[in-house]
Amino acid sequence: MDLMVALENGKTWTTKEGKTIPINELEDKHLLNIMNMLMVRAPLIKERVVLEAIRFSSCVHGDMAQLGVEQDIERLENADDIEVLFKTPLYDALRIEAKKRGLKVE
Repeated sequence: MDLMVALENGKTWTTKEGKTIPINELEDKHLLNIMNMLMVRAPLIKERVVLEAIRFSSCVHGDMAQLGVEQDIERLENADDIEVLFKTPLYDALRIEAKKRGLKVE
């Protein structure tokens, strides 16, 4: 599964074997391993999010809309890698599920 598609999906995780598992059905260890893997990849994730925003900006019409997108891109570029990761639907869903289970997350 493409990383960007996975990050936008806050309901399921697709394993490297192609098996789709609802977030709430992941084993504790698997859930924490996914979160740790995403933390390690946070710089790459931020880079991909910024590139997607830049790509999107070419589709925007109108001066005000273009300005808004440019400001969003600037905010993303200046944001911490982890901050960008934490705002993705996938990481947010994983974090919420881990807290529900009482798992220790950083």
